[in-house]
Amino acid sequence: MDPFEVRMQFLTLLKRLNASQQSIQKVVGYALKYFSSCGDDLWDCIIEECQKGSINNRINILYFLDSLCEISLLAKSRPQSSKQDRNAHSCYYVDYVSRDLNKIIEYVVPEGRQGLPNLMSTKQILESWRSKRVVDPQKTQDKTFFPATKFSSVSKKTGNDTSDFENVVGSSLSRIIFHPTKHRSWRHSCL
Repeated sequence: MDPFEVRMQFLTLLKRLNASQQSIQKVVGYALKYFSSCGDDLWDCIIEECQKGSINNRINILYFLDSLCEISLLAKSRPQSSKQDRNAHSCYYVDYVSRDLNKIIEYVVPEGRQGLPNLMSTKQILESWRSKRVVDPQKTQDKTFFPATKFSSVSKKTGNDTSDFENVVGSSLSRIIFHPTKHRSWRHSCL
């Protein structure tokens, strides 16, 4: 398959991506399969779709990136047949995620009310990446991505204190705290 065809099929997969594990694993498998020949192009597709997609699709892309990083690190730890293979696929997409993390978070959690549905899930994924050391723990600090001023427009409209994001999100937080395994479905109930 030529690079243009790979790119077009990948964009189609990203646009159809949903929060189900089956959907995520299908896109992860495709991204890993074509990493050696089209990794840069596929990464550009991810960033492009993260920027242009709906707010719901953006968080699904972050879930996809979470699985992609996890599987990339597993593949890295697996013994390779040759030294050249090991260097060519050293971290797959983890290096791209680390490099463009600020940009990804800005797209997934835009300023104001629009970003609120994705806020808590994004914080959970960043915390997971910090604890698993997927990316540099200093890069995943909440203060970097979610300064109190980022949601000040929401504070003025709702009368809530922006230093406490949980107040802004409201009852959605309790669903996450008490049902951490349902992290993908909580955002649909609060929209």
